[in-house]
Amino acid sequence: MFGCSIASENPMRQQDYRFIAEIIDSGELSGYWHIDHFPDRSPLVIDVPSELSIGTNGLFKFGQPVEFVEELTQKNAVFFIQEVIEEADNVKRIKFSYPPEGIRGTAIFSEKSGQWHLQKVELTES
Repeated sequence: MFGCSIASENPMRQQDYRFIAEIIDSGELSGYWHIDHFPDRSPLVIDVPSELSIGTNGLFKFGQPVEFVEELTQKNAVFFIQEVIEEADNVKRIKFSYPPEGIRGTAIFSEKSGQWHLQKVELTES
């Protein structure tokens, strides 16, 4: 119902957008948004680390553009991409948190034939 879409045409940033899009649109997180009860959570504001190549627009969630803020400017951020860990040439873990719901998680991606795919999302409630 509240899927996200990518409108960017920049191929250099397309993969990083795709990582973020797959995380925020994963089934594991779908029960935590509660956008109907907390409309102030839209637009979604995401704090991203500098190693992700993210522009200011192109990703949509809840029918609105996702807003990105740089590290340490977390004034309005509600979703945090905390760390990107490349374990091998074909495995990437992205750690994130969503404080309004008290969850932390890790998204595990694997690369096969030049394409990255979300393998699973592990969540921990605090």
